[in-house]
Amino acid sequence: MALVEHGCIETFLETISRMNAASAKIYGQRLKNFNDFCLKQYNFDTDRIINEIKLNRIDPYKVLNQFIDYLQYSHTLSPLTLNQQIITTKNLFEYHVVNISNAKFKFKVKFPRRVRRHKQALSKEDVCNIINSCSQIRLKTYVILLAATGMRAVEALSVRIKDFDSKSRKIILRGGFTKTRTERIIWLTEEASKQIEALIEYKYRSRRVCYYNARKHLAVNEYRTPAKNENDLIFAVRQTKPNPKNIYNHLSADFGKTLARIDMNIKEEYMPNPNSRLIHKERRRITLHSFRRYVKSTISDLGFGDFSEYFIGHKGSTYYTKTDKQIAEMFSKIESHLTFLDFPALERKGADTQAKVEILEQENQRLRRTEESNKNTLATLSDQVAVLMNVLPFMKSSKSLGAIRNVLKEGIETNK
Repeated sequence: MALVEHGCIETFLETISRMNAASAKIYGQRLKNFNDFCLKQYNFDTDRIINEIKLNRIDPYKVLNQFIDYLQYSHTLSPLTLNQQIITTKNLFEYHVVNISNAKFKFKVKFPRRVRRHKQALSKEDVCNIINSCSQIRLKTYVILLAATGMRAVEALSVRIKDFDSKSRKIILRGGFTKTRTERIIWLTEEASKQIEALIEYKYRSRRVCYYNARKHLAVNEYRTPAKNENDLIFAVRQTKPNPKNIYNHLSADFGKTLARIDMNIKEEYMPNPNSRLIHKERRRITLHSFRRYVKSTISDLGFGDFSEYFIGHKGSTYYTKTDKQIAEMFSKIESHLTFLDFPALERKGADTQAKVEILEQENQRLRRTEESNKNTLATLSDQVAVLMNVLPFMKSSKSLGAIRNVLKEGIETNK
């Protein structure tokens, strides 16, 4: 069996990065923890540990169990995150031809049980309260965009100016920044579209700049207008190699301050790990991802379950397909439910709904009148059939035509 010479982690990460650079970065952080564990527990690095396992000097399942104990004591990881750490380490072993039996792995390596917590639901009043409490136009626009589209937090921050079309009210989301690596079109409400336009106008407004000119020894005041580039990220402040994840860190911190200001910064209950020496940082019950759950629940409650999966970017069924016209019609039905502060638009939508109700009431009354008329017609036909039934015996007995006329005449006069 070939032994590892050097750089087993680097070789593994290079292979992963060809598929997804972000995944390779996360894997690198997990394997760094494993390398620290190896140095502390065995005084070996990862390369030496893998070689010792290949030579049957160390049991791989024992190493994984000890790594679990190390993570529980030295880190404040949730059971799910700890599980991912171990699975990544197992993949590293298998990449370097260390035979790991799935049956033995399941039987010998035991993980702490995962505690599933209740996710706090948002109401429309909660969303409106949060939006109204945002003190910055950038954060307000970001929250409205998330609450109206259900986009993932980093996906929304990757949108460039040229990806936004104010006329058609759509955003083209680049596949390189989506979780599924699939480009898709985001439909915007009228409110969200106007808010993005306001943010872009605010970013590139003329502003007064004050600075000290060291050469002339003077304080200079002048107006400057930033140059607008179609490749600029809408939510970026500095456009020199902006990173959506760095933007997310700033906006997430501002979002937490906003929740604290309106007394909605409630933390999740956490059961401390008795094996850990660190203090766990509790997470907020309401996060930026909560708006994604709100959009999915709102659309599903309206009876469009399949469309909700498509709308928030889930894969969904391969058999669920709609034309652009059908998608536009369905979006028009849910738009008012994803509008929060645009009261004139909501009033217009309410007026349109009232008009449709009145039309339906008029149609209902017309159908009732038609039904009454049909009942009268059926009664007349029934009477005529009864008269004919009286005539039928005379026709069978071959009586004279005059007698038949008399019977018909008597029947008609009786009905009158």
